[in-house]
Amino acid sequence: MQTPSSAGYLRIALSVTAAVCAAAAVLTAVVDPFGRLGRAPWGLYASTERDAKPHLARLGRHDALIIGSSKTAIIDPATLPASWRFLNASFASAVPEEIADFLDSYAGQTRLVLIGLDFYMMNEQGFPASRGAFAARGGQAVASYLLSGSAAIASLDTLWRAVVKGEPPGVAVPAGNRVKADDAPGAQIDDRATLAMLRARHYRNVRYAEWRLARLAETVERLQARGVTVKVFINPLTPVIYHLLQSLPAWQDFLRFRADVARYFPGSKDLSWSDLSDRNGFYAADPFHYKPEVGRRLVAAVLGEVAP
Repeated sequence: MQTPSSAGYLRIALSVTAAVCAAAAVLTAVVDPFGRLGRAPWGLYASTERDAKPHLARLGRHDALIIGSSKTAIIDPATLPASWRFLNASFASAVPEEIADFLDSYAGQTRLVLIGLDFYMMNEQGFPASRGAFAARGGQAVASYLLSGSAAIASLDTLWRAVVKGEPPGVAVPAGNRVKADDAPGAQIDDRATLAMLRARHYRNVRYAEWRLARLAETVERLQARGVTVKVFINPLTPVIYHLLQSLPAWQDFLRFRADVARYFPGSKDLSWSDLSDRNGFYAADPFHYKPEVGRRLVAAVLGEVAP
């Protein structure tokens, strides 16, 4: 009996490899576990907010967007004015050029856009420039996705959780907002961990990147030229964080940020020190993130409406 030669073994190995790659590509194309193809028929189980939000935006069930960092991600569209159908397109550690890329690619038929900005977004040292997470995906990016081992594994996990176990998608609710449990009764305020984080990363060695606001302003101008109403605001800060900034070298950059936002986005609202800054409106162990009720009041203020 004749045994295969080395060349024969190589052909077999290549054939098996090609078959596995083809199967993985088909599986990923059908399941689309990260929503990058705009399909995701079983929903999103394994992706991050940066993958989930484009998928939700492609569904087109909204005519208004709110976008910003993890702060604005908590805002529940169900509590906002019924005259608009909001999608919360916010994502953690957002920076302005990412917000601009997202709006350029996924604003679609949106008629209203609310953009929440934070001072940390200007610190290119702590938050380096985005590498185009939301830029239009070319053929090479799609091919890499289809041939990705992590995408194939995520596809299998999606099918297991959706079809076999019957679990609902867990990355984001259909309206895009995060769902976070409220403080337990009697929870004690403890700012120490958050203040340490802000000192170590957000407000340390600030390398101020004004170009980020300029990039975002270009996108805002394009949206406005299409007839889209765009409203920009600066998120509220609690007194303890405001006072922290005053004690740091970053204070002058923070003042510059406020002035630059007003200059690049005429009519924007600076809510950094406002009636929304009350500590009770933020989580007990997290003075950086406000609760959904503050988000509702914030949107009412930005839209110029009185909160009911």
